[in-house]
Amino acid sequence: MAKAVNPSQTTKQPDTQQEMEIFFNLLTDHTDKVSLINSVYESDLDAAFLAMEGSVEEVMQWDLSGIDALMKRTLLSYLTFHRETVWEIIQEARALLMSDRREYVKRLVNHHKEFTKWLSRMERQFAA
Repeated sequence: MAKAVNPSQTTKQPDTQQEMEIFFNLLTDHTDKVSLINSVYESDLDAAFLAMEGSVEEVMQWDLSGIDALMKRTLLSYLTFHRETVWEIIQEARALLMSDRREYVKRLVNHHKEFTKWLSRMERQFAA
């Protein structure tokens, strides 16, 4: 994750608050499915991780150069919510210590680490 973005591969961010809300509702759904690492019930965690990571990678490729102040605040709010939600899932997983889910927890910790680094850079960029 958190790869250098090739400007020729950037995608356009949502144009409206509503489009952004729809996108982040999907990210939240994917993240909720990842949270099943803390459940004894069967789930397709590989698909959940791929969907969540794919959504985050898409955000990382958005061209945010022309985004207005309101959209910046909204975007940062959604991204911060994702970061905190993932952190809570990690904390719960560490408390439960389900050995058969250890690799998924490691993957989620790495996702959180890389995402947090990227988000910190984004916050500094927006503050400038």
